[in-house]
Amino acid sequence: MIRHICSIDTNAGTECVQIGVADLTPTLADPGRLVWLDIEDPTPEDMAFLARQFHFHPLALEDCTHLHQRPKVDSYDTYFFMVLYSCNYEPNNGGLKTDEIDVFWGLNYVVTVHRGTVPDLIQTEARWRASGNYVKQGASFLSYLIVDSVVDNYFPVIEAINDQIEEIEEKIFLAFDPMAIQRIFGLKKELIHLRKVVVPLRDVFVMLIRREVGLVAAPTLPYLQDVYDHLIRVSDSIDTYRDLIASTIDAYLSTVANRTNEVMRRLTILTTMLMTPAVVSGIYGMNFEFMPELHWVHGYPMSLVLMLALILIEVIAFRRFGYL
Repeated sequence: MIRHICSIDTNAGTECVQIGVADLTPTLADPGRLVWLDIEDPTPEDMAFLARQFHFHPLALEDCTHLHQRPKVDSYDTYFFMVLYSCNYEPNNGGLKTDEIDVFWGLNYVVTVHRGTVPDLIQTEARWRASGNYVKQGASFLSYLIVDSVVDNYFPVIEAINDQIEEIEEKIFLAFDPMAIQRIFGLKKELIHLRKVVVPLRDVFVMLIRREVGLVAAPTLPYLQDVYDHLIRVSDSIDTYRDLIASTIDAYLSTVANRTNEVMRRLTILTTMLMTPAVVSGIYGMNFEFMPELHWVHGYPMSLVLMLALILIEVIAFRRFGYL
C-alpha cells in the first residue's frame, strides 16, 4: 500500500507536496524535483508497480518481499538498493524489536518499503519537511536523513539494555534472584541480534563513503561520515556490553557456587556436631554384658549430659576457628 508520494523542488527548496500516482511519471522526468515514495505492507501489485515505474532489478524487488535480509547496499546502474533495520526496545513487551526498511536511492527519488508503521520514517518525514536549503542536496540528503534517524534510535536501545544489565547485577549481589540467569541470557541474545543489525550497516557505510559514485552529493559526504561515526560508537558499545554480560554471568555463577559452598559448610558443621553424640550412643549400644554404666542409676542422664557437653565443646571450638 502506497502511504505517501511526496515531491519537492530541490532548486527552490519549496515545501514538500503530496502528488498522486498519475503525476509520478512527469515529476520523475523533471531532474529539479525530488520524489519520496513510501510503501507500507507491500502487496504483489505494489511490487509490480515499482518494476514498471522504476525498472528495479527483480532480485532487489525479491529482497523486499522476503524479510530478514542482511543489512547491505547493492549498487545498480542508476540507483542503490539498501537494507537496514530500525530498532525499538520495550523491556516489558518482548524486549528488542526490529523493523526492516528497504530503500531504493536514485538520482532524484527515494523509495522506502517496510512492514507496519515505522516511527523512524515518520520522524524522517518531519525532518525532511523542515530541512530547508538542505533539500538542494537531492536524494542523497534524504537517504542520509532516513539512515540517521534509524541510527540515532540505536542509542536509546543500547542505554535500555545497559539499564537492564545494571538492574540484574544489583539483584545478583544484593538480593539473589534465581531467574537472573534467564534474563542475562535473554539480554545476551538481544545484543547478538543487535550486533547483526549494526555491524553490517557499518560496513555498508564504509563502502558508501569510500566509493566514488554520482548518487552521493559532495556536501552529503560529511553527514554520511557522521552516521558512520555513530555506528562505530554503537558497535563499540555492543562489544562492551557483551563483555559486561559475560562478566555478569561469571559473577552469577560465582554467587551460586559461594551459596552452595555456604550450604555445604553448614551441613558439614551440623554433621560433625552430630557425630560425637552418635559415638557415645554407639558405645553404649554395644551388647556387652559387663559395662559398669549400664546398671548405674544415673547412667542415662549422665550420657545425655556427656553428649550435650561434647556438642558445646565443638560449638566453642568452631567459633574460635571462625567456622561459625
